[in-house]
Amino acid sequence: MLRTRDLVARVAEATGAKVKDVRGTVEATLAEIGKALDQGQSLQVPPLGKLSVAPRKGADDTSPIKLKLRRAADPKVKKASKKEALAEPDEAS
Repeated sequence: MLRTRDLVARVAEATGAKVKDVRGTVEATLAEIGKALDQGQSLQVPPLGKLSVAPRKGADDTSPIKLKLRRAADPKVKKASKKEALAEPDEAS
């Protein structure tokens, strides 16, 4: 599970910034994403993909939000063939 502190550390490492300088930005970004999802808005955030809120029956403020994430295909990653996907893990190697 990726926790906020881990995400902050990764962003700091990736950008070369200090953890204390990155923390506020990461927390504000996550808060805004949360607000958008609470309002039922879809998010188009490359390279993450498109994140949308799935319809809920009898939704209230305390019910969980079900999300759908559609990732864009990475052209650098070779997609496994149907045969490879169905093969046993030891046989695929």
